[in-house]
Amino acid sequence: MVCKNGRCCQQYALFAEQADEKVLLPLTRVEIKSELRGAHATTNVELTYVNPSTENPLECTYTFPLEKNTVLAKFEAIIDDRVISTKVQAKEDAKATYDDAVASGKAAVLAERSKKKKEVMTVKLGNLLPGQTAVLRSTIVTQLEIVGGHYAYALPAAFYPDYSKHGVKAKNAFAYEFAYEVHLLSETRIGNLSLPKHAEIKEQDEARTNILVSSSRPSRQIDLFYRTLDMMAPQLSYAESEGQVAVSVSLVPTFDPV
Repeated sequence: MVCKNGRCCQQYALFAEQADEKVLLPLTRVEIKSELRGAHATTNVELTYVNPSTENPLECTYTFPLEKNTVLAKFEAIIDDRVISTKVQAKEDAKATYDDAVASGKAAVLAERSKKKKEVMTVKLGNLLPGQTAVLRSTIVTQLEIVGGHYAYALPAAFYPDYSKHGVKAKNAFAYEFAYEVHLLSETRIGNLSLPKHAEIKEQDEARTNILVSSSRPSRQIDLFYRTLDMMAPQLSYAESEGQVAVSVSLVPTFDPV
């Protein structure tokens, strides 16, 4: 389908350019799994798209803003049974690697971060064959904000686009399956849990230190708030992967009344 809103089509949707027109690729499934531990959230997102063309391979583009306090830890594409992982390269080298793969008829992925007014990630997917399915899989680490004395977790709307903003008028056109889980883990009791619309608690332990929240219905704003008994104490997070080490310290300021 041709996108009727060129500006909006540059974010929140996978599209290809044909004959100077932006063509939307159908999103068929969204699956999101988040783990909230301490002051950090690790979110794994899988977006499944299909090339609707019966004749032509497509070069597709997906652009989404990176929220503040957010790090893209991993990105890969799965086409058929082939996993295409990204790795850090100089911009010119990455572009050359991508162009060589596309020229040889292979599927390829190029991800680039840029910062103008806001930091955004642009992903190019080359040589998606007619009828072929592509799964875009990303891992995002976010530092949770403290709002009203609660941890606040917000699921970016970029991962479940509203196609009516792209000129899709038919209600059931571009309908996609949707599911998300949020797993809350804490050393101390979790309290004051406020759930997003349509969400429910699927599992929890007696101590309320391990809670699983899920939903299969999107809403335009998915926010979750909760407290833990130790959230005001300084917290140190440590992670190691492929020889790289990351350390984060979280401090919540408190003020004595004057």
